[in-house]
Amino acid sequence: MQHFTRKKNQIIIGIPSKGRLKKHVLDFLGEKNYVIPAHMGRRLQTRLNNDSRFRVVFLHPKDIPLMIEQGAIDTGFSGLDLIYETRATVRPIIKIGRGHVRMALAVPADAAVNHPFHLMGKTVGTAFPNLTREYFDRLKVDVSIQEIRGASEGMPYLGVVDAIMDVVETGKSLTANHLKIIDDHIFHSECVLMVGKPELQKNYELLNQFLRSIYV
Repeated sequence: MQHFTRKKNQIIIGIPSKGRLKKHVLDFLGEKNYVIPAHMGRRLQTRLNNDSRFRVVFLHPKDIPLMIEQGAIDTGFSGLDLIYETRATVRPIIKIGRGHVRMALAVPADAAVNHPFHLMGKTVGTAFPNLTREYFDRLKVDVSIQEIRGASEGMPYLGVVDAIMDVVETGKSLTANHLKIIDDHIFHSECVLMVGKPELQKNYELLNQFLRSIYV
């Protein structure tokens, strides 16, 4: 298989490969008159409007900021939470008005825990270990952090963790899994378009043209 390379007069755009973020991005692009083929099967690359100048790659949302930072892609969409979590050196420049979520700290509904201070010496499970560590360091609460990949709501009932830190939109999933939120004023996120360092942008004029077309 040949490497995916950026051709002359072409930019590469990262889009989340699945989930709510993918839908938000595709809806937003559709409103800006950019469409993606409806029947792609398992393909992870395509074009916007079948225009060879605008190449799309579908990536895990967490990888998109890192790929932009490395200069592997020119621009892309992901959540602010994932930019801060990965510590990627990118600039979020366009908010697309979708994907609003908040970071929440939750514990079993019947737990005698009603404040983050009550978790001193406990274990917190999360897919956001960096943001979680910063949060508890600010509070000066010493916790162990267990990184979790995938759904975290069931982990407290397996006895693996005492609490979870995750992003929520409505909080219904937590309630359905008998969890209660003890703090949800931690970090507010939304879906954004980001770019990397100017020196890594190989087709600067075309990138600016694309950014202007969706900013209007």
